[in-house]
Amino acid sequence: MKTPNFRHFATLVILACLSGCAQGQSHFEPDTLRINIAAEPPSLDSVITTDSTSFDVISNLMVGLTEYTPTLKCAPGCAASWEILNNGTVYRFHIRPDVRWSDGKPLTAYDFEYAWKRLLNPNTGAQYAYLLYDVKNAEAYNSGAIKDPNQLGVSCPDPQTFVVELARPAQYFIYLTAFCPTFPQRKDVVEKWGTHWTDPDHLVCNGPFKLAKWAHEYKIELTSNPLFFEGSQHLKAIKMFMIPEQSTAFALYENDQLDFVDNRSFSTPDVVRYKNSPQYQQLALLRGNYLGFNVQKKPFDNVLVRRAFTKALDRNVFPRILRRGERPQ
Repeated sequence: MKTPNFRHFATLVILACLSGCAQGQSHFEPDTLRINIAAEPPSLDSVITTDSTSFDVISNLMVGLTEYTPTLKCAPGCAASWEILNNGTVYRFHIRPDVRWSDGKPLTAYDFEYAWKRLLNPNTGAQYAYLLYDVKNAEAYNSGAIKDPNQLGVSCPDPQTFVVELARPAQYFIYLTAFCPTFPQRKDVVEKWGTHWTDPDHLVCNGPFKLAKWAHEYKIELTSNPLFFEGSQHLKAIKMFMIPEQSTAFALYENDQLDFVDNRSFSTPDVVRYKNSPQYQQLALLRGNYLGFNVQKKPFDNVLVRRAFTKALDRNVFPRILRRGERPQ
C-alpha cells in the first residue's frame, strides 16, 4: 500500500482492521494502528531533520500554518486564514485562537517566528533552511552576511498574527507552510532541554497525537492528543515499529500483527501478488528522487553532455523494471 502521510490514511486502515476483527483475527488491537516505519528516525526536531521517516512521525505530532489535503491543496491549519498583499510579497496569517500545545499553553504567532528564525540561523545547520530563502534577508542571514535575525522578513504584530515579507513574489510559497521544516516550536522547551527537547518527557505537540514512548531501534508509540484543535481522533494510539527487513515486516502484516504496510515493508514480488487484492491501494506519494551530476568532473562539466544524458533517459522504462506502479514525470 502507498499513502501520502499517516494522518490521511487512518480511516482507510481502520476499515481494514474492522474487517479483520470481524473474521476473528486474534492479534487485533482495538483503536490502535500498527505500522512499520522500517528505521529509527534520525531526529524529531522539525527544523533539523530532512528524511521521510522522521517527517512521517512529526506530521502526526505537529501541524503548520496550513495543511495538505488529499488532493495536495493547502487548507487552513494553525492559521484560520491569511491574506496575500503587496503584489504577492507579504503574507499575513491569522492564528486560530483555539490551538493549544499538548501541555495546555496557547500556540501563538511567536512560536512560528521562533521556529523560522531557528531554521535560518546558520548555527543550527539546518539543511532545509534554503526553503525559506524567498523570505526577505533569509539567504543573507543563513549565509552569515547578516547577523541580526530581526532583519528577517518575519514578524508578529500581536500573538495571533504572523507576517511574512518576501524578497520577491513566489506562487509556491504557501505550500511551504504545510511542510515539516516550517512547523512551530516552543522557545522555552527547546532552550530548556537542548538536544533532548524531543524526548517523550519533554516534547510538546500541537497535532493529533502525542509522543508517548520512544524505544530506540524498536518502536515509537503515539497517543491521541485530547487538546487537538480539530477534535478527537478515531484512533487512540499508533505503534510505529522499526523493522528494516521487508520480508519480516510483511510476514507480520499477513499474521495480523501489523495493520498497514507501505513501500518500506512491501517487496516487489508481494506487490505483484497483491495488486489485485482489495487490501492493496496505490496512491500518489509527495516525494522526489533524482540523479545528480558532479559538474566539477568531466564530461559532466559540459552542460550539453548533461542535457544529452537527460534526454537519453526513457522514463517509461523504469515502471516496467521496478513493477511498483510508478508514474514517470
